[in-house]
Amino acid sequence: MLKRSRKVRLIALIAAGFLLVGADCAWSQPSPAQQQEPEAQQEQQPDQTTIQETANIAVAQQIVNYTFWLALLTGGLVFATGGLWITSICGLRGQRKETRILQRAYVGVDPGGIKLWSDGSELVAHVLIKNAGNMPASNAKWAIYLRADTTADGIDFPIEESHVDGFRFIVPHGTITFGNRVPRIKLQDALAMRDAGPCYFYVWGRVDYLDGFNRWRKTGFCHRYNWGQTKDYGVGLYELTADKGRPHRKGNYTT
Repeated sequence: MLKRSRKVRLIALIAAGFLLVGADCAWSQPSPAQQQEPEAQQEQQPDQTTIQETANIAVAQQIVNYTFWLALLTGGLVFATGGLWITSICGLRGQRKETRILQRAYVGVDPGGIKLWSDGSELVAHVLIKNAGNMPASNAKWAIYLRADTTADGIDFPIEESHVDGFRFIVPHGTITFGNRVPRIKLQDALAMRDAGPCYFYVWGRVDYLDGFNRWRKTGFCHRYNWGQTKDYGVGLYELTADKGRPHRKGNYTT
C-alpha cells in the first residue's frame, strides 16, 4: 500500500514537472500578433525606401530644370552681350565715318576769269581753288587747261597725268588762285575766232589732295565762258570776269 502511494506521488510529481515545462514553453513562444509585427515592419520597409527614392528623383529633376534654365538664361545673356558689342562697334565705326564726313577737307574750284598774260599777247585762265572743309587739304596738286571752241556742248576734256603737279597746303575755308600754264591762247587767234562766229572758252582740269585723314581725293572741274560776254578796252586789251564763267554740264566731279 505504501509503495503504491509512493508511486502515485512520483507519477504526480512527474506530471507536475511536465506541466511546468509545457507552461514555460507556451509562455516563451511568441503570439500570432507578435509574429505578424516583424512581417508588417518588413512590408513597410520597402514603402519607405520607395518614398525616399521618389524624393531623390524629384530633387534631381529640379536640379536638372534649374541647370537647364540657368544655361538658357546664360546663353541669352551671352547673345545680348555679343549684340551689344556689335552695336557698339558699328556705332563707333559710324561715328568715325560721320566725323570724317563732317571734318574732312572739301576742295572745290570756282571760275577766276580769263585775262591777258603779262606781255599782253596771250590769254590765261584763272581758277579759285577753295577748301570748304574743316581740315586742311595737304599735298594739293592740279592741272588747268584753256581752250577756245565754236560749240556750247563741248565733250572732250582730256587730262594728262604728267601735268597734274604742285605741292600746296590749303587751310580750312581758305582760297588760292592759279592760272593755266600751257597751252595758252594767242589773243590774235581769239579775236579772229570771235570775228568768224560763236566762240566759247573752256577752262577745265583737276585738283588732287589729301583730305586730312590721309586719303586722296580728286575734284574735276570745267567752266564755260561765252565770248559775247567780253569787254574790250582798246586795241589788244581783253578781259573776261569770273562772274561770266558757268559750270559746264560735263567734266565736273568729286571723289
